[in-house]
Amino acid sequence: MKRLLLLIALFCGVSATLSAQSGKKPIENTHELRLGTYALTPYIWQHYDSMNQPGYSKEYDRSKFIGGDFVDIPAQALTYTYRTSKVMEFGAQLSYSGSFTPYYSIYTGEHSHTDSWQYVTLMPYARATWLNTPWVRLYSSFAVGFTAEFHGKEQRDMFGAVQFTPVGITVGRELFGYGEILTIGSNGFATLGIGYRF
Repeated sequence: MKRLLLLIALFCGVSATLSAQSGKKPIENTHELRLGTYALTPYIWQHYDSMNQPGYSKEYDRSKFIGGDFVDIPAQALTYTYRTSKVMEFGAQLSYSGSFTPYYSIYTGEHSHTDSWQYVTLMPYARATWLNTPWVRLYSSFAVGFTAEFHGKEQRDMFGAVQFTPVGITVGRELFGYGEILTIGSNGFATLGIGYRF
């Protein structure tokens, strides 16, 4: 916990310094929307681990059902930010991920039910741009918030969430693509997507 607080304080300090050093010129395209897909979402791994725990089979009598193929949805994230200076942007990120397993009767072969684990994450978000050219931007970002976990339609848990990107890149102007290969956190460890500035 102390390391997390220290990381947040360090990021805020660097962000404030960069923001103070930015010029007084008018800021263009102050709003930004992004839609991205993460890879290697940790919540999906957690779901696989839970299937091997002793209590899992008690939810469904697996002697009567056979499971079909898993359908996994890695974290899909919508991010909105508002640019307050040439360097700093603040906003929020909303993401969704899930894993679905259909079950079939071993007697009739008919679909019986679908077991699902779904995760909705909301995080306040800050981004510091440290290379800003007309077509290419390099940045770092940090977000911290919470995740709601659902098993079927029932909410099972709520826990903290964090996402840190040391280096991200955007290519384009109003309409752009972006990638974050080194990102670490609750949504995943790499992301690609598109965005729009207005």
